[in-house]
Amino acid sequence: MMRFLVDHLVLIAVFFAIVWFVVKHVVADLPDDVLSQAYKRVKQKKLEEAEHGGVRDNR
Repeated sequence: MMRFLVDHLVLIAVFFAIVWFVVKHVVADLPDDVLSQAYKRVKQKKLEEAEHGGVRDNR
């Protein structure tokens, strides 16, 4: 039982290490303007939703 838990904890740790490594390098390679544009789009959508009471007009 203990070996089963240890094996699964190791697999989960390796999975998260791989995901962290990939995300870190992908985000680090993106230019700053791409990241700031994405942030501005998300912020604008949230403002629009707040103005319309959470309902967006998709016309």
